[in-house]
Amino acid sequence: MMWGIGIVLGWLLILVGVVLLIKAIEHRRVQEVRQLLSGQQILLLDSSANLMGQESLGVAAVHGNGILALTRSQLYFLMWLPKRETKVRTAGITAVETPRSYMGRSRLKPLLKVVFTNERGQADSAAWLVKDLEAWQDALKSVATVQ
Repeated sequence: MMWGIGIVLGWLLILVGVVLLIKAIEHRRVQEVRQLLSGQQILLLDSSANLMGQESLGVAAVHGNGILALTRSQLYFLMWLPKRETKVRTAGITAVETPRSYMGRSRLKPLLKVVFTNERGQADSAAWLVKDLEAWQDALKSVATVQ
């Protein structure tokens, strides 16, 4: 009986430790994004957006949680781990869509899909699961000429 309680408490401590570590990483990345974008007004920020992929990088592209921030000139994403960034110029955004899946990945909720012209002048897209989809759609439409 005591072994069972000890095992449960041990797992509970590990779980609490993991949650605290994730929150610390999230906080650190938010501070990094605010510093990287200093001098620009951040119109919208989601500290736990989930990148579903980027079309030009293919299905093997790294995806995961991170900080999604919008300024008048760019949509910026900094992944928690590994530390990777995605930058989209707002002037290059051509459409904002809300599919339920993207590149074979789904989270059973509508996603924020941004269609844009990338730095190589090619059509591209990326999609995120965000907390407030409607707010992201409205904000993107206010800074970019989108459909």
